[in-house]
Amino acid sequence: MKQIYRSTLLLAVMVLLISADIYFDILVPAAVDIPAHIGSMAIIDRSHSENEVVNVLEKGLLSAISGQGDRLSKYCIEGAHDQVLSYNKVKPVITGIVEKRPGTALDFPKPMEWFEVVNICKQHGTDAVLSLEIFSRQYVDNIAEVKVGFRLYDPAKKMILDEFQYYHGIGKGGQVPGNDPGAIVLNTLNTDDALKKAGYIAGSIYGKRITPFWIRAERKYYKRSKRDPNMAEGARMMEVNNWDAAIAALQVAIETGHRKTKGRAAHNLSVVYEITGQPDLAYETAQVAWGKYRNKASREYSEILQQRLHEINQLRNQEER
Repeated sequence: MKQIYRSTLLLAVMVLLISADIYFDILVPAAVDIPAHIGSMAIIDRSHSENEVVNVLEKGLLSAISGQGDRLSKYCIEGAHDQVLSYNKVKPVITGIVEKRPGTALDFPKPMEWFEVVNICKQHGTDAVLSLEIFSRQYVDNIAEVKVGFRLYDPAKKMILDEFQYYHGIGKGGQVPGNDPGAIVLNTLNTDDALKKAGYIAGSIYGKRITPFWIRAERKYYKRSKRDPNMAEGARMMEVNNWDAAIAALQVAIETGHRKTKGRAAHNLSVVYEITGQPDLAYETAQVAWGKYRNKASREYSEILQQRLHEINQLRNQEER
């Protein structure tokens, strides 16, 4: 048993010595395609309850926690607005419209009548209406949880283009429920700034649903292979972002190295091609690294690149809208 453990540990150390991670930014497509005839959208708040008892309770809760009677929904709207604005394709307009709806703001109300949507668009010179229709919060076991629901109305086609609700949870002291890369850690829950940030991020999460956005991508590359100088040089050039020199060195390693070196060099070259905006060539090279030189990591990377090519095609369609 000890021998197996030592062998496994040795293998893990060797992998760490020969491979590393490289990071770069990629643009990913929106989950919802916005039609070409929509160049602007009015953002309204429809998340307030007609039930005055509910309103009083919600304001009282917020006052007790944050020391003010202001509602957090406006920060959610600001988060959605800023995310859509960053895309620079659709102009978002915060209207300041606040409407009451039946119920307790925990579920979607009946959709707006189309004449209401048309009137809002006319008043603010927009092509669509983005409506915050669910906004509630609770604090349980040191977890601040926000429930949010948006609808996107297209008056030209009389269609609700999107209806989506979700939770955004943030834990006290660094615990973040679920896998939420946009979470802000609330080390102190009873502060105005923490509550505002939680609402703001919840809104920006929805903004990313309807607009392309940037994420940090992580790819593995090889630092060396059997003391091959060209392979090592190519890896070093990758680490200092000298892509032309990296390509030149890695191509020599593919031509002159043994099979394992060829596979690792081809894998690295594929990563370089992706980083430099040549995804088709990256995919072809990863296939060679796996199919011809049997580099196992390149098999999984080929699948990643295939998905990335699909995303890029979606992005092109969204950019051409």
